[in-house]
Amino acid sequence: SCEFIHRGANGQPRHVEVFTGPVEIAGQRLLYSIITDITERERAKEALLEDNNLLEARVVERTAELEKVKNRLEAIFNHSGDAILLLDLQDGIQQANETFSLLFALSPHDVVGRKLTDFHRTIDDINLAEILDEAVRMHQPRHVEGQTIYADGSHASVEISIAPVNRSEKAVTSLVCIIRDITERKHAELAIAEERNLLRTLIDVVPAYLYVKDLQLRIVVSNEAHSRSLGVDTPTSVLGKDDFALFPPAMAAKFYADEEQLFQTGQPIWETEERSLAQDGREIWVMTTK
Repeated sequence: SCEFIHRGANGQPRHVEVFTGPVEIAGQRLLYSIITDITERERAKEALLEDNNLLEARVVERTAELEKVKNRLEAIFNHSGDAILLLDLQDGIQQANETFSLLFALSPHDVVGRKLTDFHRTIDDINLAEILDEAVRMHQPRHVEGQTIYADGSHASVEISIAPVNRSEKAVTSLVCIIRDITERKHAELAIAEERNLLRTLIDVVPAYLYVKDLQLRIVVSNEAHSRSLGVDTPTSVLGKDDFALFPPAMAAKFYADEEQLFQTGQPIWETEERSLAQDGREIWVMTTK
């Protein structure tokens, strides 16, 4: 058999397949030929070949795109300042980024199969395993603070963010854990708290009446001397109140007008003598600076 282009009576070329074989008729050996028009089959083959070439080109293009995305994700994963883990619920840690490996002086191979609890313990005796289970059950991220010890022996405060890889209704089998060192933040918070306590102590030991008001002229800070002068036991009892809730209307209107003018002009009030009330309700004179 063979294939070739045959031009028909109308001058149009057609693909044909010719099969030739011997045959004997009345003792005479002859050849017979079967000619089949395969034009449509060839067109289909050409279309299929074109589709295959297009598909291969798209596969190559998509593979290149996926490789680019993979490289970007790996760059983010390995150059992040936070330690990142991919955790399997049954088999433990499956992958760790370079930051995690450096902090704990472990190669990526040595990390695989270890449990997250091997490296971290949560504060306030919170069970880290229970938090992992909760993230799985709820299909939602969870955050917890904890303590850890790095390879160099230093202790650190860390914030652990735990999120399921799959947030759909399907069963969760893997978690992403991002571990951020918050030691400096904790030190800063402690320093601020100590400074606040020191300032609060200083405010309360001053015998003068000290208070702070917001733009609506409501008390937001009051020291003990000021609170006692208003007849209350603790400074928190006057928080959120204005002068109209604490003084007679005429006296409150005077204080309100002075403070409104202060806010409008920005000019302080220096050592002004004015009437006020003592703890027992007596009218007294005070020297005020605002």
